[in-house]
Amino acid sequence: MIKTLFFDVDGTLYDETHAKIKAELGVVQFMSTELNKSFTEIYNTYLNAKHRILKSSKSDPNRNNREKWYEETLKDFGTNKINPKILGDNYWEIIKDNIEPYYDFICVLPDLTQKYDLYVITDELLEIQKEKLKQLGLLDSFKDIISSTHVGAVKPNPELFRYALEIAHSTPNESLMIGDNPARDIKGGNSVGMGTVWLKRGKYYYYPQNEEEKPTITIKNFTQLIQEIKGLENNKR
Repeated sequence: MIKTLFFDVDGTLYDETHAKIKAELGVVQFMSTELNKSFTEIYNTYLNAKHRILKSSKSDPNRNNREKWYEETLKDFGTNKINPKILGDNYWEIIKDNIEPYYDFICVLPDLTQKYDLYVITDELLEIQKEKLKQLGLLDSFKDIISSTHVGAVKPNPELFRYALEIAHSTPNESLMIGDNPARDIKGGNSVGMGTVWLKRGKYYYYPQNEEEKPTITIKNFTQLIQEIKGLENNKR
């Protein structure tokens, strides 16, 4: 019997694409004005700095710290004219102003909270995700937020998912991991024996999965979730 649902946040509970693009471009525009350099030069330098950090620290939870991305960008320009924290804060303010939860999730949320214990597993910094969930109006719907910073390991590392099970006092057979990214959410849940639910929407819709990334259940809309869970439980009996 399923009693615990673990959710990814970005791309799973809301459409992240528009907000992230707007935030990145907005901060670059600000930097362009402050540093008196062209938008294109700032943007390309920022992308290179961001990709260097992501590539060199694949297992580091702090790889997603936007302040580090902007600090690296400023280093490439050889300037400390702008405080990276100001840029990071600016980025997240734009994000928070431009996100809203998937409406189909809101529709089924009362039934989900009545039937299951809901948790978040995220690679994002804990305080950032708390603020996002608060902005989305979802913070109180989750019993806890498990961040990769708690264990020093990012998805799909099994250590993160085992820790989440401990926090939730749940077993793999009683749990489902729900996310949009097969390489991180689904592979990670599979690695510890959880059931997994791929929300097939957004930028990973056409993702070519390998065997480790195949979900137990695939849904395209949250309105399908409870019925699919019931079917899974019936098949286990």
